Amino acid sequence: MTGWVIFSIILAIGVFFLCREVMCWYYKINRLVELMEDQNSLLKDLVRKNDPTSTNMLGVTKKCPFCAEEIKSEAKICPYCNKNIQEYENVKIEKLEEEKQKKETEMKEKFKSIEDLFNDANIMEEAKNMRRLYGKGFYISHLKNKAKELGLGDIDINENDIE
Repeated sequence: MTGWVIFSIILAIGVFFLCREVMCWYYKINRLVELMEDQNSLLKDLVRKNDPTSTNMLGVTKKCPFCAEEIKSEAKICPYCNKNIQEYENVKIEKLEEEKQKKETEMKEKFKSIEDLFNDANIMEEAKNMRRLYGKGFYISHLKNKAKELGLGDIDINENDIE
């Protein structure tokens, strides 16, 4: 009689572990499928955001900036409005580069020393948010990266220098 009880307990434990493994496996597979579907939908949304009018996902076509017609991406002159797209894009790139240079120059003029960096409320607020979210290491590395971006070079700071 006790043999059957022990056998039944061992059998019940074995069935429990088997069912648990099957259920976990089933859950894992379903979860992976859900995650892959979510990832696919996010990728599709990203493609749509980058080119909302074109159904072409390979980037073979683009919109003319003047007449908004779909044209080949290699086109230099629009076949519909006969305007020079290449020149327009070059001017646009030049303007963006000029704005970037202007902003960098303004920032470098504003921050001539490390003290200017520490006195800037926006940068210190960003750094404190980094500290709150990620810890001391990110706080200091954020300030070091800002100093490099602003042309102040490598700065040697630690937690005691700031507070």
